[in-house]
Amino acid sequence: MTGTARILIVDAEGPIRRFLRVALEAEGYGVIDAGTPREGLALATRETLALVVPDLGLPDAVGLSLLRDQRGWSQVAGADPVGSRR
Repeated sequence: MTGTARILIVDAEGPIRRFLRVALEAEGYGVIDAGTPREGLALATRETLALVVPDLGLPDAVGLSLLRDQRGWSQVAGADPVGSRR
C-alpha cells in the first residue's frame, strides 16, 4: 500500500468496522482497525496514518479522549467520531 492514505478506525463493534473498511477500501484507502482505544493508540504509534475515525462509545475510554490523547503526540487528523450527534 505504498502511497495509499491509511485510515485507522476505532470502534467496539466489528460489523461497523467491517462496513467502514469495505467502503473506504472501495475508495482506494488503506484501512486498519481496532476494537478498543488501547489497541487504536498502539496501532497509531506504529503506523503512518492520514486519519483516525473513533467511536464515541468505546468500552475502555471515550472516543473523544482517544482523539485528545492522539493529538498530544501526533499530527494525524481526527474525523468526527462515528455515532456523533450534532
